Formats: sequence, structure tokens, C-alpha cells
Amino acid sequence: MKGSFYPLAACAVLLLVGLFGASPSAPVIGHASATLKEKITRQKEKVQEEKERLVRLTKKEKQLYSDLARVEKRISELQGELAEEKQALKEVRSREKRLLAKKQRRQEAYAENRSELRKLLERLWPLYLRNSNISFAEFDSWEEANRRFTWLASIYRLAQDKGRRLAQQEKALQELLARQERLSAELKDRVQSIQDKKDRLLEDKLLFLHEVQKVRAKRLLKEEQLARVNKTIEDLQYKLKIRTTHQITKLKGYLPYPVKGDIVLHYRADADPPREGVGFSLASEAPVRAVSWGKVVYNDMLRGFGRVVIIYHGQQFYSLYAYLARSTVSVGQDVEKGERIGRAGFYPQAETSGLYFELRQGKKNLNPEEWFGSRG
Repeated sequence: MKGSFYPLAACAVLLLVGLFGASPSAPVIGHASATLKEKITRQKEKVQEEKERLVRLTKKEKQLYSDLARVEKRISELQGELAEEKQALKEVRSREKRLLAKKQRRQEAYAENRSELRKLLERLWPLYLRNSNISFAEFDSWEEANRRFTWLASIYRLAQDKGRRLAQQEKALQELLARQERLSAELKDRVQSIQDKKDRLLEDKLLFLHEVQKVRAKRLLKEEQLARVNKTIEDLQYKLKIRTTHQITKLKGYLPYPVKGDIVLHYRADADPPREGVGFSLASEAPVRAVSWGKVVYNDMLRGFGRVVIIYHGQQFYSLYAYLARSTVSVGQDVEKGERIGRAGFYPQAETSGLYFELRQGKKNLNPEEWFGSRG
């Protein structure tokens, strides 16, 4: 922004002030002020109550998050345990599968050996019967008879031993398989038990999350309510100051922003050229409002500033609103804080719709940002 509205507009403004006797209305005191003070007191009490509720909600939310963290940690631990048990179960089932294959092979071998043994016994049995009915007279010698009986006895013992070994192996294999089956069943039960615990914890987690969302929503609502109450107190304090005094010097730090938008140009008196006001970027046709009570002393086109409205606030204080698309006030009109005075037009510095705003005391430029209160 090149320069400011002074000195080009300052002389005209002072002349207008003189013509209109632009002194804002006299202070209003008495019963109305007492009522405002009572309202402020009640609102402050409400703030304290809301703060206490907010503290409780915040504490509850933190506790819920702490409980939720413990649940998530336990779920993670159970996930690890579950993975270990599943791996153990997989290994047991793999051994069980190998044992079943081994059992199948043993059964096949057992069946084959029993078949061979049966065939052998079928051949030996007639021999045994024949030999059992033979008298010693049929042998050439005792040695020959002894050899034959010894051979037959050894064949029978061999067949019996082989049968016993096969039976023992079958029994051992059955016992091993039974143990594997029991182990597999136990592991399966443990896996199911851990899974059930995990499922219950996941349900608890969902409940915690739901409760956290509820508490968070309540907390955010309380924060919004607290912000609204604080804004109400700020407005009431402003009104009280207005009712008890019309000295704008008492309102430093309480003035509302003239628009709701982003500041794109900050006050810098030491810049070259000096920046003697602040610039805002706004939506097209955004409303522009008076920062305080006062009297409109200028409402016209001003070279380099487009359409300008200047409001006199007493004690040589002026506020300037430049680059308006149009104004909704007229010269000599009294305005109040927050009253709409026009619509935003094209602001060259922002290359879009916007507002250039200055605050002055006589010939002295003031930094508007030091006079503004909190953003509404």
C-alpha cells in the first residue's frame, strides 16, 4: 500500500468532524451498568463451572486413553502368544502326520509279516504233526531226531519273537499317536482359549473407543461452550466500558476485527514505504463492520483507496475502511460496534477481494493489531 489516507484525507476528515460535531453519544451509567456487571459476574461463574466440567472430562478422556493403551498392549501380547501356540500346534500336527504315515507303513509291514508267518506256519504245521507222530524208530539215529526237533523249535521261537516284536512296535506306535493326539487337543484348546481372550479384549477395545469418542465429543462441546461464554463476557465487558465511558483509549485490546479473514499485510511503520495499516484477504462481498461506536465522517471514493468509509470515535481517533465494493452507511450516521458498514471489494495488495484498514489518533498512525481483541 502506498502511504495512507493522511495527509490527503486528513484535512477533509477534520473539516467533516467540525461540521458534524462528530462527538459520539454521552456515556450511559446507572442501572444498565449494574445489570451488565451482574451479567458479567454470572457469566464468569458459568465459566468456572464449565472449566471444572472440562477438567473432569479431560481427566476421564486421559484415563480412557490409558486403559485403552493397556488393552492394546495386552492384545499385542496375546497376539504373540497366539502365534507361538499356533506354530507349536502346526509342528505337533506335522509330527502327527508323519507318525500316521509311519503307522500306515508299519501296519502294511505288519500285515505282510503276518501273511508270511501264516504261510510259514501253514507249511510247518503238517511237518509238526507229522513229526509229533513219528516214533524214534523211524530215525536213523538220536542225533538226527534231535536236530529235527531243535530246528522245528527254533523256527517256532523265531516266529513267536517276530510276532511279539511286531505287536510291541504296534503298541508303542499307538501310544505315541495317542500322546500326539492329546498334545494336539491341548494345544488346540490353548489356541482357542487365547483367541477367546483376544476376542473379548477386542470387544473391550471397541467399547473403550466408543466411550472415548463420546467423552471427546462432550469435551469439544464444553470447549466450544466455554469459548462462547468467554466471548459473551468479552462482549459484556465491552458494553460495560461503552456504558461507563466513551473514551476509546479504554478499549485497547478489546476492539473486534472489522472482518473475518486472513491478514496479508501487517502494520510496519519502519517499512519503505511505511505500512500504516493492515490488509485482509476476504471472500467476495464479505461484510465489513465497524470496530467501535462512532460517527461516519467520510463515505466516498478516495484516490488510491477506492471507496472509503472513515469513522470518527472521539478523542481524535479515526478508523478507515478502504477498497469497499459498496457502503451501507451515510455521512453523519452514528454506528455501533459490529454494525455492518459495507461489503469488501477488490484489494490490489491481496490480488483478490479484501479490505485495507487503518487506525489513527490525529496525525499519528496506530498499529491496529495491538488494539484488536481475540478473533471471534
